Amino acid sequence: IRSQSAPTLASIVSLLLASYGIAWLTWARDPANVERFVATPQGGALVAGTVALQALGLLWMWRWSQVRF
Repeated sequence: IRSQSAPTLASIVSLLLASYGIAWLTWARDPANVERFVATPQGGALVAGTVALQALGLLWMWRWSQVRF
């Protein structure tokens, strides 16, 4: 049963790494612009919303990957 959930886990990890990698590359390329974006109310809300949606997605996927007897 665990082997069937391995692809799901790999998919989740790769999506998280990709999104955080893109965010890091964006910040590494132009930190002043990213800081300016996050400092605005809309930018802060978008970043907070993104993190909240990722957390919700992780919880949802964790719930669906649980073994039920």
